[in-house]
Amino acid sequence: MASLRGARHISAPTWRLSPGCSAKPFHACFRPGLANNAQRFNQHNINTRRLHIQAVENCIQLAQDQMVSLHLAGLDWLTAIFGLALIPAALRVPLTIYSTRLSVRQSKLNPLVQFWNHTIQSPTRLQKVVDLAREKRRIYKEQGVQEWKGLAPMLTIPFWLVNTEAIRRVCGANGGLLSLISGRYRGTAQPDGEGAAFISDQAAAALSAASDGIQSAATALDTGVYYATGQLLFDIAARSDPLLLWPSLLAATMVSSFWPQGEEMKRLVFGLSTDLKLLAPGTRWRVRLSRAALVVGAVGPFTLCQLPMGLFWYWISSMWAGHAFRWFAQRFTGSPEEAIKKNKVAPCRNRESMFLRMK
Repeated sequence: MASLRGARHISAPTWRLSPGCSAKPFHACFRPGLANNAQRFNQHNINTRRLHIQAVENCIQLAQDQMVSLHLAGLDWLTAIFGLALIPAALRVPLTIYSTRLSVRQSKLNPLVQFWNHTIQSPTRLQKVVDLAREKRRIYKEQGVQEWKGLAPMLTIPFWLVNTEAIRRVCGANGGLLSLISGRYRGTAQPDGEGAAFISDQAAAALSAASDGIQSAATALDTGVYYATGQLLFDIAARSDPLLLWPSLLAATMVSSFWPQGEEMKRLVFGLSTDLKLLAPGTRWRVRLSRAALVVGAVGPFTLCQLPMGLFWYWISSMWAGHAFRWFAQRFTGSPEEAIKKNKVAPCRNRESMFLRMK
């Protein structure tokens, strides 16, 4: 019996499996192969991510070079930081003009929206608010004045973040949002143990070797950063504020920037008894963001009091420069608050007499 079985295997034709096939039964081919999947998923393609990080790093380096160039042109460091703050504010001018004109065009549609407010008949007040918001979005879409287009000035936030990161690196502060994303924080980690001792020995040797030629190097590579005695000229912007004056100025600036405009918006933001469920979805989120921005503006700067004063100066100057450019833009386009008051539909409260009186 065994001899017949062996002869059958010997006389059987030799089958060669194609690549990717298995000698297991057919139903086993549908089972997941963990080994192949693990080998496939281990091959990560991060070239695109590295390209984006390298582009961000190049932008940060360009901002640093621009600030140093302004200082070498004869400006002090605070003036150079202010010049760097003017760049995002200047880029925001056309976007602010577009947003202001959009608000003016939206205010001209208020009579039509109020007409739908009196026309819509809904069983509940909440359903009426939802229906009115739907009609309002339809009207704005037909006229090409959608509310999301009013967020165009926020496109300058990446430039603001790049300048912030550049100033942080020049000031020598640790951390940073973009450094955390790009992975540069790993290079600033402090080693411990034997590695720290080895690096400290190398640093001591390099310091002793460089101390002999530091005077000649200071005269040859003087960029206006150091005094002859080695004291930092950048000390005013690189140190933190122990008196919390700069955080207080930043908090006041942020609160004044995020302060709601218009009587109606002030009533919604500061009226804690207002039921947000009875508001339109867009207005509801606008009220929530305004409240959150006021809280962050009042508390946030004091949580960053350990940062250099140069960063606080940049944030304050960029906000006030944005206010100045916005006021300049509204001189040509008009204020949206005035347009809203002009096109506001108020109900008639006076009682008209049935008969006309002849004078």
